[in-house]
Amino acid sequence: MLQGSAIHSILTYDIRIADIVAVTGLAASALPLMLIVAAIMSQFSAGVADTVGAGGLAHAPC
Repeated sequence: MLQGSAIHSILTYDIRIADIVAVTGLAASALPLMLIVAAIMSQFSAGVADTVGAGGLAHAPC
């Protein structure tokens, strides 16, 4: 039969605060790169939309 501490270890998957902090640190190191890529893609998308939207405005009058 399992003792109380063994049951507690199984139910909590033995996750420590240090493990959570380490994983959070790894994820936080990737966030600036993802933010930069998202900003560049946003500007590219706006540029494409402006180009497509202004397609008929450059025609010379007949």
